Amino acid sequence: APPAPPPPATAKGVLSGRLDADEIEARAKAAAAEALTSPKAAAAAAGEGDGESVGELKEENARLRSTIGSLRGEAQQAAASAEALQRQAENLSKEYGKVVAQKESLENRLADFELVMGDSVKKEK
Repeated sequence: APPAPPPPATAKGVLSGRLDADEIEARAKAAAAEALTSPKAAAAAAGEGDGESVGELKEENARLRSTIGSLRGEAQQAAASAEALQRQAENLSKEYGKVVAQKESLENRLADFELVMGDSVKKEK
């Protein structure tokens, strides 16, 4: 019996980086390689076996093609999710830079105010 197909990717798995597009593509290639190297495929290629094994091979081929198609879809979704996360990270980084610059500006204004107003402002704090 062929090994069970890998579990489908979840949004949590994709976001946590446990399942990326490269891994999904590797799974698709492994499924294709399995189809080419299975004992049933070798027997059919050698002309051995009966009509039933050919039918089984066709079913297995259809199943593997379906698996490859779904894995490619998951790879596209993972790539789109990764791009969205990268854009979000870049935007957050820009916003953080603006907040830091604003904080420094406010600190400078406060220091200037304290310098102008003298020690009386410091004592009231």
